[in-house]
Amino acid sequence: MPARKRGEPPGAAAGSVPDCVRCGACCFTTDPRYVEVFDVDWARMGARARSLVDELTEPGEDGAPRVRRFMRILDGRCAALGLDPDRGRYPCSIYEERSDVCRHSLEAGWGHCHEQRAAKLPIAEEALRRSARRG
Repeated sequence: MPARKRGEPPGAAAGSVPDCVRCGACCFTTDPRYVEVFDVDWARMGARARSLVDELTEPGEDGAPRVRRFMRILDGRCAALGLDPDRGRYPCSIYEERSDVCRHSLEAGWGHCHEQRAAKLPIAEEALRRSARRG
């Protein structure tokens, strides 16, 4: 297997679809509105997943209050994202209940996947190293 390039998770060949659990880059952000949770997502989520969602009330187009939901961001990453430095993995604790944004817009190999990896994989790798040192 050819050597991996900087910014590619282990096991990823150039142009291949990355293994999300070994990458995690798309789950890192400081934007509290990064992953919106729509009504269809909310209906799919159980109590544990819902506990990781923040609600924001803002004026709608008609001026009436509008509630929007977003995945909570903690320590620069989605609150649902785990760090497993022993196995070099980034498991999602609500994978089966994740939002449609995660399912489709951030789907492995599609949408923003490759640009997220290029921009954020070093951040994800550093978070894993810090987690191992705390371990």
